[in-house]
Amino acid sequence: MTRRSVSSYLTVAVTSFAVMCVACRDETGPIQPRRLELVAGDTQESRPGEELPIPLRVRVFGSDDRPFAGAPVQWAVIVGTATLNPAQSTTNGSGDAETRVTMGSLVGPVTVRATVPGTEPISFSSVALPSCEWSSWPLITPGSTISGTLRPHDCEVEGRFHDLFPLNLPTQQALTIRLRSTGFDPEVQFYSFAPWFYFVNDSVNATREARFKAILPASEAIGTGGAYGIAATSMEGGATGPFELTVVATSGSAESCERVFVMLGITTSQNLASTDCSGPSGRYEDEFRVVILRGQRVRLTQTSTQLAPLLRIVRAGQVVAQTDGSISGTAIVIYTGEADDLYTIRASSVGAQQIGTYSLSVGLDVVSNPRIANARTDELPRFQPTRRAQSSARSGWARVNASQR
Repeated sequence: MTRRSVSSYLTVAVTSFAVMCVACRDETGPIQPRRLELVAGDTQESRPGEELPIPLRVRVFGSDDRPFAGAPVQWAVIVGTATLNPAQSTTNGSGDAETRVTMGSLVGPVTVRATVPGTEPISFSSVALPSCEWSSWPLITPGSTISGTLRPHDCEVEGRFHDLFPLNLPTQQALTIRLRSTGFDPEVQFYSFAPWFYFVNDSVNATREARFKAILPASEAIGTGGAYGIAATSMEGGATGPFELTVVATSGSAESCERVFVMLGITTSQNLASTDCSGPSGRYEDEFRVVILRGQRVRLTQTSTQLAPLLRIVRAGQVVAQTDGSISGTAIVIYTGEADDLYTIRASSVGAQQIGTYSLSVGLDVVSNPRIANARTDELPRFQPTRRAQSSARSGWARVNASQR
């Protein structure tokens, strides 16, 4: 028998030990989920009853540090109220799984936790914004159409649901604002925040459409919202359903006796024609609606080189101020508002059946009421209109409400 040296035995022993150690490090068992990673959907905002725009998504990595497919992910709301769809999902080939979140009825923080056995859980944070704050809703821009839905979690005032849309205008614009619905009788409300007032235009049941035309001065944003606002709502309490709100640029000319809403601070070119309203003594006239607040001193100017202008302000069917420009070609009316109201401006001519172009300016002469002078704030007011000053008749126009807050 051949004798081996002690050194040979030592070499074999060391080699065997090294092989054993390698085998110890070689994980021959099944790969298991080991790490959970947040991919998308954290720190979002929405309103009660609304779905978060981005699904919550996680990625699972296995013990081999590669994306793990087939792992069950359990989703749970641990703060606030929300609905998850689905409550459990399975990771795909990329190791990803997701769920969609619909906010519940409570305002405030909402936290959703994702759990996978063998990993550390991950939490997603979101916020349910108050539905009656203008800043909680998206801006609407001229030329856009928004498809929305009145639902029970929307801003509720006196039993009616409202969707709110702030509006900014960098320049003076003439707009047509239209609200349509196949599910309810719509009412569109227009707001100004500097100073604060609003008026409404409602529909006739058969049309399912509320619409008005407005000439609006340029606005400056207030805080993170617009200086104007549009509310989409219904005539009936508790009504829900889909709607379509459209804001489009249009001609500022008042045609075929249409009623046009204007605001203080605008100048517009108009044309008096035989197709306009029939005024007294065979005159043609254009009609404009304007909100004048109590204590506001307004100046209206109608100028023309083609006709002798006649300018009147009407409230509740009564002429409260008028003047003509038969000599100078310019009619100027200065009037101080007696009450917060929706007034009518009637631009006409001194002579019967005169036609031609003219310019109309509507603006402040002096602000004498501190309530009006200090009405501008850096934040949009909370949406809390009241219907006490509105007309119950569905004539297409309702009276202004200008309560300050």
